[in-house]
Amino acid sequence: MAVWDELKLVLLDLEGSGGLAAYPDPRMDEGREPPFGIDLAPWATDVAERLSCQFGDDVELTVGAFRYPERQPLRQPASASDDIAEIDPSELTVELDAPVVVASGRTIMGALRVHNMSAHTSVIATNGQLTAEVVDPQTGAVVGGFVGSQRLPLVHFRAAPGETVIVPLLVGTASFLPDLGYAIPAGEWMIQAIVKLDESGEAGRQRRVTGRVVSRRSRTPLLPITVTN
Repeated sequence: MAVWDELKLVLLDLEGSGGLAAYPDPRMDEGREPPFGIDLAPWATDVAERLSCQFGDDVELTVGAFRYPERQPLRQPASASDDIAEIDPSELTVELDAPVVVASGRTIMGALRVHNMSAHTSVIATNGQLTAEVVDPQTGAVVGGFVGSQRLPLVHFRAAPGETVIVPLLVGTASFLPDLGYAIPAGEWMIQAIVKLDESGEAGRQRRVTGRVVSRRSRTPLLPITVTN
């Protein structure tokens, strides 16, 4: 049996497990020649081991942010929060809408409760959600987060003065540090997210460039999460 004929049966069996992140469509046979690139969720090391043992060099495996089995980063993940100041609490306060508890290597949806403390409307530009970075509470370094593609629709969340708005938050637990493994280990961690503000009202008019919306980015305060086994 050709490699593809065998692999596509395995991929069909794995569909729906949540372990596959990106892979060749097993329903299309044209042009299928090894090596086959397969991206797996950060928790799916058992799936990666199975594929590696069964198909060897005929598959190129990625688990979370790393190649498997050498745990080599595909690229050095850049923190979106580098050199970005924390949100001024006299303008916006940000807290979790509910405690975030997530299994190691998994991705969940949480939410932020954003309260507008200012005298002008705050407009948060998103792709329908904000994306969290996992932070080491001891060092303040970004050590993990979500890995994968996202849809990019423009969705605004508006908060009038004194108003609170709930913003969805994507929380992924892929590790960005080889020493941590493929997934953020169980324990107490912190998260942060970058908030892009499209300015409106008087503050926006004072900074507005002719015909253009003025945007600026700020970082949320560190917020606690629990990662479980």
